[in-house]
Amino acid sequence: CFHLLVFCAYLLLLLAMGLYCIFRDSGFGAMAHVAGGVALILCWLFALQELLEWRIVVLKKKSLIRGTSQYWGNTWNWLDLPSYMLLTGIILYDFSVDGPSSPNTLVALAVVMLSIKLLYLLQAYTSLVTMVLQVVRDMASFLMLMLIFLMTFAL
Repeated sequence: CFHLLVFCAYLLLLLAMGLYCIFRDSGFGAMAHVAGGVALILCWLFALQELLEWRIVVLKKKSLIRGTSQYWGNTWNWLDLPSYMLLTGIILYDFSVDGPSSPNTLVALAVVMLSIKLLYLLQAYTSLVTMVLQVVRDMASFLMLMLIFLMTFAL
C-alpha cells in the first residue's frame, strides 16, 4: 500500500514538472507558479524520504561510514538526491527572476532523471521493466567498448 502511494505521488511529481515545463515556456506565469509550487513541495517530500531512508540504513549498520557507503552503494540513490536538488534549483531560480530563465537543457536533464527513477518504482508491478533494466545492465560493457573504439577511430 505504501509503495502504491509513493508511486502515485511520484507520478504526480512528474505531471507537475511536465505542466511546469509547458506553462513556463507558454507565457502562463500563474499556472507555471502553481505547477512549480506543487512540484517543489513533492520534490522536498521525496528528498526528505530519501534522507530518512539514509538515516535508517545508518542506524541499522550502527556506523555512519558503513551506513553511508551502503546507502550510496545502491545505484538508484545516485539519481534521487541530485535530481531533487537540480529540480529545486531550477524552480527556485525561475521563481526568483520571475520568468523562465533557466536553460531548457537543465530542465530536460531533471525530467530525464525523474523518469529513470520511475522505472525503479515500476519494477514492483511488472516484470517487463525488470527485463529492460537487465538488458541495459548487460549492454553497458558493450557500449563502453564501442565508445572506446569510436573515440579511437574518431581521433
